[in-house]
Amino acid sequence: MKQIAFLFLLAVIFFGCDRQCSCKGGYALDNNPCDCVRFQSKIGNDFDSALDSLEKYYEPEFKRKFENGFYSGKGYLVEKEKINVNFLEDTREFFHITFVDSAVIYRWLNMSYDILDDKGNYYISINGRKD
Repeated sequence: MKQIAFLFLLAVIFFGCDRQCSCKGGYALDNNPCDCVRFQSKIGNDFDSALDSLEKYYEPEFKRKFENGFYSGKGYLVEKEKINVNFLEDTREFFHITFVDSAVIYRWLNMSYDILDDKGNYYISINGRKD
């Protein structure tokens, strides 16, 4: 009986460790420690200038999507969702950015990995799960 209990405990530890999350080189989200944001570069002096830089970065891709029929070309909306990041250096705010076709509001124009902070820094969201 002790051997079965020991094997069960060993299996719990093994599978529990297999599902641990790692956020190496990034910052964990407060609501889900397996999702992280990783710094990429400083692209502005504040949120607005960083957003402007991100829009300019995506302009060629939006043009290609329009030419291939995946974008109406009638403009886009910027969805800005505040996220809570476990960032201990200061009290900056982080925002998940998504560009949405304004004519077809369920059509995302970017892959939703883009994160900006209010200091003009660009991050990407990553999954830190060790799978």
